[in-house]
Amino acid sequence: MNYNDRYNIENLADSSKVWIYQADRTISQNEINLISEALKTFIDQWQAHGQDLFAGYAVLYNRFLVIAVDERKATASGCSIDSSVGAIRKLGSQLNVDFFNRLNLGYLDTNQSIHFMSMAEFQDSILNGNITKDTLVFNSLTPNLGEFMNHFVSKLQDSWHSRMLV
Repeated sequence: MNYNDRYNIENLADSSKVWIYQADRTISQNEINLISEALKTFIDQWQAHGQDLFAGYAVLYNRFLVIAVDERKATASGCSIDSSVGAIRKLGSQLNVDFFNRLNLGYLDTNQSIHFMSMAEFQDSILNGNITKDTLVFNSLTPNLGEFMNHFVSKLQDSWHSRMLV
């Protein structure tokens, strides 16, 4: 990760609220640098009802943008969440990246290569046996930072993806 401790999500409480955005393509290092600068600027001014939000971010696997807020200090409000979504939309527009397509699923193959496919293709790959209950998947539905840190990459059988198993 390429950012200083002030913005490091690992410095936030496990109970911190987390949002995971998946890019529709690989993000280059230059783009990660641009994203980092934009998010530092955004986080520095991010507030809810006049209170500063204590937040951090990470860019993982050149594909995932993660934002977390430690709500022990101030709770993210609807308006503050909307402003973060707006910031991500703006970044996506600048970089020609869609961070909001939730229909593509990611997994790691046996060589630790990352793959993404539509939900229908993912289900077909399960039926063909190309993806199994032991395949490592990216779980973008973790409710808090502790769950994210421990279960973002997990076996299919241990994630919400397991409902696709027949």
